[in-house]
Amino acid sequence: MKIHVAIDSVGGALLGDVADLLAEGTGAVVNFGSLGGETSDIRLFAPRSLTLKGVSLGQWTQQPAEEREADIALAQRLALEPLPPFEVAERYPPSRTTDAVAHVGRPGRMGVVLLDFSSERQAAS
Repeated sequence: MKIHVAIDSVGGALLGDVADLLAEGTGAVVNFGSLGGETSDIRLFAPRSLTLKGVSLGQWTQQPAEEREADIALAQRLALEPLPPFEVAERYPPSRTTDAVAHVGRPGRMGVVLLDFSSERQAAS
């Protein structure tokens, strides 16, 4: 089972790990940051016909004030909700990414499969 779209805000070495999971020819990463602080190596994107799309906060600031205010209101509402706004089938630490990808392909799966970086960070502390 391959992933067709991934959203990344970490970049760096993790971007290469994410690219390894993507479907050749149709896989895409939407990146909106470099929280890892490392330079990202995109050399595996071209040979595998993968897409890397960058999204910038600067573009969002150019949107009309009403649209930005609505986006902020939605983000605040979602942040205050006790449960995610969508059903979660399972959360996996990054060390179990292979298990998470396999779970995505399970027949009858209900909800999204998430990689949860908070649990692994806590275990390392």
